[in-house]
Amino acid sequence: MPVRLEEFKRSVQLQDPTLAGVVTVFQENAPILGEGRNLGYPLPALGFDNSPGGHVSYTRQKTLPGVKFRKVNEKVDATQGETEKVFEEFGLITSKVTYDRAAVNRYGENALIQQQIMHISAIARKWNHQFYKGTKVADESFSGLDKRISGEQLIDNGGGALDFVNLDEALLTLTGDNRLIVMGRKMLSRITRAAKFSVNVNYTPQTFGVSPATYDGVPIMLAGEDAAGDDVLGFDEDDDTTSIYLLSLGDNGVVGAQTKPIATYPLDAGNQIDSSFEFEWDSSFVIKNPRSAIRIKGIANEAITPAALFFGQAGVGTGTGTTPP
Repeated sequence: MPVRLEEFKRSVQLQDPTLAGVVTVFQENAPILGEGRNLGYPLPALGFDNSPGGHVSYTRQKTLPGVKFRKVNEKVDATQGETEKVFEEFGLITSKVTYDRAAVNRYGENALIQQQIMHISAIARKWNHQFYKGTKVADESFSGLDKRISGEQLIDNGGGALDFVNLDEALLTLTGDNRLIVMGRKMLSRITRAAKFSVNVNYTPQTFGVSPATYDGVPIMLAGEDAAGDDVLGFDEDDDTTSIYLLSLGDNGVVGAQTKPIATYPLDAGNQIDSSFEFEWDSSFVIKNPRSAIRIKGIANEAITPAALFFGQAGVGTGTGTTPP
């Protein structure tokens, strides 16, 4: 059973509060791992299985075997379904904080803690960006969702404003539980504007002052920011477009894989002039069912028109789209 970072943090917070703090910062900077902590409400999160050797391999269903009806006493030929072997290498991400013991003695540990938090934040944001848009480098990093999703799981919006027909089609194609719709801030702003004229985009308060957005009952999550503070899923793809991802997280869908959980390594324990901490994580992810990850590409930063709302959402979810006044 895949273990989420939140579960791992709970298991170590008593014996290693420093590591628990590292995980918390990681969650706050990588929404897909942090259960929406940075948005203030719980969402499904990517869990991780341990796999030694710096890689993970598994067999995935490709096509079902041929079957037929038969007459009584008719011979039946044996058939086999087609499978494919999938092999994914891990990416080893590391960061090192070096500090002068004299600086700690003079100014206290706050400056050191701040540097540690900044390094962990950078690692988390780098990993989060890699998850969506990473390009694989052999023996170093892994490829992202945009490189792995193809065929019927890749829906082209055509370079215009979001067509809700495509979003509905993607939801109908998506297989599995723990579903998420992931997008960037500006794209969510467009959806929020559309929500004023549609009953399919809802903001349902769960706690005072917190209103998680959903589309057709599926929660919407922001993809997060990179180290420079830019949207991971901004309008910076081909022809200034963006993508929306629909994911099903879990053992039979999109699941993380790691050699071991994220770890901290305090070096010299402050006894050297240039003592240091290192943070390291050897990990990746897999798509066990191709239909557990859907991408809608080619969405322009344009207002969603009344026609798109009306015709794109008619008869879907809790009601039909309505034309704004």
